[in-house]
Amino acid sequence: MATPPSPRSAGFTLIEVLVALGVLSLGIASAIALFAAATASHKRAIHYTNAAAIAEYALADVETALSKGAPLLLLEQQPPFAAVQRDYPGYDVAVRFLISVESPDQVLAEVTVSWVAGGRDVEEQFRQWMTRETRIYSPAYREDVGSVSDDG
Repeated sequence: MATPPSPRSAGFTLIEVLVALGVLSLGIASAIALFAAATASHKRAIHYTNAAAIAEYALADVETALSKGAPLLLLEQQPPFAAVQRDYPGYDVAVRFLISVESPDQVLAEVTVSWVAGGRDVEEQFRQWMTRETRIYSPAYREDVGSVSDDG
């Protein structure tokens, strides 16, 4: 017949319980840190995804305006981004143009999307080559600035 366990061997010692609690606490702390890092990474991914969507939207608006003959200087000063800024609050959008030296009808549109994340300013730039229709005007007219009269 089996002998009943002695009172000393019937449970866990205080040291064993403390070690188990320490290991469990370490595991929980690691899991919480992992969740915090995953949340920050998720927020960053959302911001960059929104920036890409905003840039695509803005570049389409710029391309449409260029196809309708809008002057580059006007597009830089008053970009057609009201819908973008309405749909994506908290993001700022700016556009800049560089004209190709070899081919003046080729324009590099550079869209800069900026936002504040974690108390610091973040910006991302997107570039796309676009073709604009160039027209021949009199020397007294510069397409990118507007018309200038011959009177002086």
